Amino acid sequence: MKRLKGVMTSMLPDLAPGIVFFGANHYWGLRVAVLSSFAFLALDLAWKAWRRQKPSGLYVYAAAVTGIFGALDLYLKRALFFRYEAALTNVLSAVFFASTLRGGRSLIQDVAEKTMTAEGVAMSADHVFYFRLWTLIWVAYFLAKAAVYAWLAASPLSLERLLIVRAVIGNVTLYGLIALSVASGKAGFFVLRRWRLLPSARGSAGAASGRAPNENSTAAA
Repeated sequence: MKRLKGVMTSMLPDLAPGIVFFGANHYWGLRVAVLSSFAFLALDLAWKAWRRQKPSGLYVYAAAVTGIFGALDLYLKRALFFRYEAALTNVLSAVFFASTLRGGRSLIQDVAEKTMTAEGVAMSADHVFYFRLWTLIWVAYFLAKAAVYAWLAASPLSLERLLIVRAVIGNVTLYGLIALSVASGKAGFFVLRRWRLLPSARGSAGAASGRAPNENSTAAA
């Protein structure tokens, strides 16, 4: 529980644009939410630039989704867009998470590295592999949730009931997956190591199998 709380706390600054938007939307409506999030982004980005602090990938994504979809909500104000917006957002989330796998640092690694640095744990090739695997799990999660949301949007549910069902599904599954990814961190890493699926284990096995023929051939000679 303490580790989960630490991870969630470390993620809060990256999720701040979305938090500002949803908080303002809940209390004061869509127009105030859009204007508040834009004002927050302008001030926060100026602060980061003054401190020469590079925004994380998660921060950039949260800011982009908040700004783009907030502006579209305000401009369109159409129930049809509201029904399918959540499905589209999850598809974009899957694409964004998947895009980080092309570089050297996956998004989950970027998030987890902050906690590891605070705990004095060095990032290894095994950790990089493990976090890439978890990034793939998050990609699959967003795609699955997008499919469920699209199916719900096409159903005869009223918009009000649709929003409630989406909120329940979204919150339960999101926090559940976050808790699972944090709680199973060491256990999952140990299982992959035991099954020799981590890079270091595969390398050791390859080195051992590579030495065996040499030893046998030497003995035979």
